[in-house]
Amino acid sequence: MQYWATIGKSPDEVFGLFSLARAGDGIISNPEGLTTWATYVDDFNAKNQNKATSTISTLIKYYNDDALAKMIELAKNAQTTKSIATKLNAAQMNGWLNSGKSADDVFTLLKLDKSADDLFKNPLYTTWTTYMQIFNQQNPGNNTDLFTTLEKHYKSKPKILEEAKKYPSLEAAATKLQADKIQSYLGRKISPDEVFYQLSLEQSSNVFTNSLFNTWLKYLNTFNKQNPKKQEFWYRTLERHVKYFQLERMIDEAMRNPGTEKIARLALDKRLKVWLRKENPPENVFKELYLQRAGDGLIASQNFPFWTKYVSDFNRRYPTEKTTILDTLLSYYKDSSLFQILEKAKKVSSSEKTATTLQLSLLNRWVREKKTPEDVATLLKVEVSEPLMKTYVHKFTRKWGNSA
Repeated sequence: MQYWATIGKSPDEVFGLFSLARAGDGIISNPEGLTTWATYVDDFNAKNQNKATSTISTLIKYYNDDALAKMIELAKNAQTTKSIATKLNAAQMNGWLNSGKSADDVFTLLKLDKSADDLFKNPLYTTWTTYMQIFNQQNPGNNTDLFTTLEKHYKSKPKILEEAKKYPSLEAAATKLQADKIQSYLGRKISPDEVFYQLSLEQSSNVFTNSLFNTWLKYLNTFNKQNPKKQEFWYRTLERHVKYFQLERMIDEAMRNPGTEKIARLALDKRLKVWLRKENPPENVFKELYLQRAGDGLIASQNFPFWTKYVSDFNRRYPTEKTTILDTLLSYYKDSSLFQILEKAKKVSSSEKTATTLQLSLLNRWVREKKTPEDVATLLKVEVSEPLMKTYVHKFTRKWGNSA
């Protein structure tokens, strides 16, 4: 090593000899080699002042700024490389400062403008905030801040603000900025429909579980109070911005989440009224509510009471198309399968009463169809002597006598 420095072998050449450029995880894969090489750079500079160079000038020949910065951040977390990584970190930042790069330039350089979904978990976020502080100290007339940068680079700014509120150091500023933004919308009388779009809620995998949805609902209520002649309705906005089948799925998922069940119930109630107005038959609505997938949990399903109420409302509104709950169920299940579903539902307190009523309706239907006790026993794979069959025999005999 001393000999190499004496004869003037460049740090670039020695870097290659240590295979640091080929290391799997970059410089942090060979901490011993990195430290030895960095020491060599110091020795080389001492002996070759007219050819003096730096560790960072060699590294940036092999790695992009963002890749190098990421390696440095990871190396700072390891005891064996913490010291050299800290020096490299300072050197990289000095390089940016000396080349006149603004905090905004470095934000893009580190590709943080492409990291909206996990910005605050990205190790390079720490690198950038440190640089921003240094830049601001040295450029007091050209200061910048986190949220100004976010506003410039992200389309989905509200989503980023919501994420920022999860971090104690950012919560107050993010909350204030969000409140100011909402006030500016109100001041300009921006419609709730437009704000829904501004908050990127139409891009949500489930609008009901998006914390910005509550922010939007509050905005809508305030807007309606301040603009009584321009009333807007939250459910109509959902219908305009969310695809039909996506909305069905969102409501179904939200119904099963205690935190969103209340608003999901309101949405479902609105949905049912729309279906009723459009004369959507109960058989279709059964499927729209995903009840055909409920299996043994059908009667206990949260959507089942909504559907049975829909059947009643439908029959009252369209008496010539009247149907029954049982008719629809039997269009999806065989007699024996439905009976077993009801039998199991009777053992659950929340569904016992409904299941018992439906089971009796099913027995009465079989009686009307003149299914003999022997036929029913075969269908259900039970003995005629069982208690249930005694009930059926009694009903059948009373209707048809012993001669049927």
